[in-house]
Amino acid sequence: MVATSKTLFVAQILLTLIFVVGGIIFPLFMTNLQATITTARSTISSVSNAAMFLGEALGGFAGGILIANFPGFWGIGIFTALLASISYLLYALTLHFW
Repeated sequence: MVATSKTLFVAQILLTLIFVVGGIIFPLFMTNLQATITTARSTISSVSNAAMFLGEALGGFAGGILIANFPGFWGIGIFTALLASISYLLYALTLHFW
């Protein structure tokens, strides 16, 4: 049986856009980080990968709690939007956008 829910379709489109943008931005962030200190490029790469995997583990933990306590994906959606906004704000405050 094929799912025909408009809500699911919208969710798939939004997730695709998020992952496309994230896939484009991640190499830019890594290049920017590695350009700050050229002598420690591998250290910066290793630490940022470790931080990324820690974030994935914590996000999975929080996601399980949110799925169990909120109807549908509302909890995860709000949680993701909030944390993505905070991360973009923190990055904008570094003035690397200008």
